[in-house]
Amino acid sequence: MERGTQMRRSTKLVVERLRSNTLLLLILSIVFIVIGAYLVLTSRLLADELTSAIGLTIGLSVLAFALIFFLWPILTPNLLTPTKLVVRFGCLFNMAIPLENIEKVEIIESSGPLSSPGPIGTRYSVIDRRYSVLRSGKGAILLTLSEEMTTGTLLRRDVKEIMIDCTDPERLLRRLGGGI
Repeated sequence: MERGTQMRRSTKLVVERLRSNTLLLLILSIVFIVIGAYLVLTSRLLADELTSAIGLTIGLSVLAFALIFFLWPILTPNLLTPTKLVVRFGCLFNMAIPLENIEKVEIIESSGPLSSPGPIGTRYSVIDRRYSVLRSGKGAILLTLSEEMTTGTLLRRDVKEIMIDCTDPERLLRRLGGGI
């Protein structure tokens, strides 16, 4: 009985959350949530029903925007399992890359303290089939895939390279095979 339990423990998969510097996303989410809440609360104080409805609609829209684009990506980090790398950005991007499909891994160096490898968020380049999924401008890693993968449900995109970020890119590079 004890041997079976030990066997199950050794085959248990380990999932590592790849943390990113999400300070900017956190600040933006707080700002937009405060603005949205202010609009929702003050719309109730307006005497005119039409103006009140417009204020409520705009306030709820700002809250939804803050949730989808700023808060949700903070709550859904990238994951590294023994068999795949799961790249996520809230509900906007989700892709599971088998580790054997990663051909090359390289750290993207920033040239200055304020420079970044790209804009925060998700961005697709049709020219080189590169998807950029960044929560911050620090610790960016470029993954080159051995075979193109397709992502997206409504807008299908072929991906050959994907750029992600994490707080410890050297550790991720070691975990993925040291540059493969």
